[in-house]
Amino acid sequence: MYFLEAGLVLLVAPWTMFWERNLFVESSLLLGGVMRYAAVRGAVSGVGVVNLCAGLWELGVSLRRMVRPMRRSVHRSTEPGPVSVETRGAGMRGEDTSLWPRGG
Repeated sequence: MYFLEAGLVLLVAPWTMFWERNLFVESSLLLGGVMRYAAVRGAVSGVGVVNLCAGLWELGVSLRRMVRPMRRSVHRSTEPGPVSVETRGAGMRGEDTSLWPRGG
């Protein structure tokens, strides 16, 4: 999520009034002059695009990791036959692998 947020800020911020009117730009004439160049703004926006792409890639990988176990669990639950202890307790902590207590 950090890459998405940083990418959006770096993409948009150089083209707003915040970029031209802040303490860092107004404190130094040299820095203020350099930061107002369109090439510098474009370079910062380019870094924002790279961060945005990295964030979208990371989000896609995270979503695929979340969806795959769900598909596998749905597929396993529809299969007929006995369930082994290894399948039932896969991915769970040791205290969670026991059978549910039966009422009665």
